[in-house]
Amino acid sequence: MTEIRRGIFNVLPKLEVLDIRGNKIYNIDDQAFANMPVLRHLNLNGNEMEYWKREWFTNTSSIVTVKFVKNHLRSIPPLAFADFKIIQNIYFDDNQITTIQRDAFKGVKFLFSLGLSNNRLTVLSEAMFPNNIKIDVFDISGNELNYIPSKVLKKLTTTKTYLEGNPWKCQCLNQISFWLDLTGGNS
Repeated sequence: MTEIRRGIFNVLPKLEVLDIRGNKIYNIDDQAFANMPVLRHLNLNGNEMEYWKREWFTNTSSIVTVKFVKNHLRSIPPLAFADFKIIQNIYFDDNQITTIQRDAFKGVKFLFSLGLSNNRLTVLSEAMFPNNIKIDVFDISGNELNYIPSKVLKKLTTTKTYLEGNPWKCQCLNQISFWLDLTGGNS
């Protein structure tokens, strides 16, 4: 399978889990996952997607978990998850993400897990996160990060943060350690 066309799932309005991992999907039409009111878990791991679009999900707001691990994603757009009112898990590990746009996580207040490991991130910007977001497990290991601005740390509360495999500068590590102590998290 290489593409997901609009309307293909119209005959499955009660579909809760959609697992189409390990294909060669590179294109998804706008509204391909539209009008799926009970879709909760979407797994597109191991495909060839280069981008993420919120337009795929018109009137589909019950998503709890999205998995796009081992694709070729390059960025996360603004308001990527704004329509997902109960999202809890986002896995974008092992992609080629260099940019997370302003307001990418706007509307998200809590996540059990945010996986961004093994990408090409060089910067985490305060503009991509809403104020007071809580993330239980935040994995940014294996990127190209050497610093996290204090404004980002003030917005986030995490329980467990994975940091290894980044070229951190010593001053930043001290700041991250202080932040984890202050918020009760660990790494």
